Amino acid sequence: MKRASTWLLVIGWIFAVLGGLIGIGIGAYLTFAKTTGANGEMTFKYDANSRKQSIPMLAIALLFFSIGVWLRIRTTR
Repeated sequence: MKRASTWLLVIGWIFAVLGGLIGIGIGAYLTFAKTTGANGEMTFKYDANSRKQSIPMLAIALLFFSIGVWLRIRTTR
């Protein structure tokens, strides 16, 4: 397992707070990405600390995206 790069975490948080799909994508990628080892075993691509930071990133991105969609639907009526 490797540690997620700092720039990826920063960009993920920026887009998560802005409520964009990019924040959701980065958060989901960091949380759920897996890789196949030499013995064929699937393991998480990123270490526990990186995944621990990406779970709230994903949740906030989903929340802000949902609020944005809701506001957009509400104002078009």
